[in-house]
Amino acid sequence: MSLHAKPVLRNIQDIQILNQINNEAFPLEERIPFDKLIELADHKHIDLLAFYDKERIIGFVVMVIEKPCAYIFFLAIDSNHRSKGYGSEALQMLTTLYPEYQIVMDLEPIEVTAENNEQRLSRKKFYLRNGYYETGYRLKYVGISFEILCNKKMFNKESFITLLDKIKPELNKIKTEKFEPVLFKI
Repeated sequence: MSLHAKPVLRNIQDIQILNQINNEAFPLEERIPFDKLIELADHKHIDLLAFYDKERIIGFVVMVIEKPCAYIFFLAIDSNHRSKGYGSEALQMLTTLYPEYQIVMDLEPIEVTAENNEQRLSRKKFYLRNGYYETGYRLKYVGISFEILCNKKMFNKESFITLLDKIKPELNKIKTEKFEPVLFKI
């Protein structure tokens, strides 16, 4: 396994594979069409990277950047390549690519009544094993609540709010539902 990342450009040959990974990884209410993600990557605060093992595409990440904070907006590994260490390697790579940043990510909270609670629990354990910490905060947008994790023990809430404010106008250009995130303490 030798994972590396490349910026996704408009003329990328692997667009169909990336689109398929996107459609498979995210529920419709959370998903942004991949062509819109490429549009977002034109913004100076957004990086769209594809992960490759040699020449085989493994997944992608959308990172929102506003120093000192980086936000994993979307992270997806192709289902054919999950549970093989690629997700852990991708997270480690992000720490290397953004060494001076607090890296923040969100995930569906653990809810015993949720239909996919086992998957949520497994996902959270994965991130905790890979160096992320609970922050005690949730983020709500598009009517959905997400738990916030961070790769630093001390979560800088103010820098994360500043980052969200920076991307709000860009996301509101491409989403039908307004992106009006609300950060709140659990």
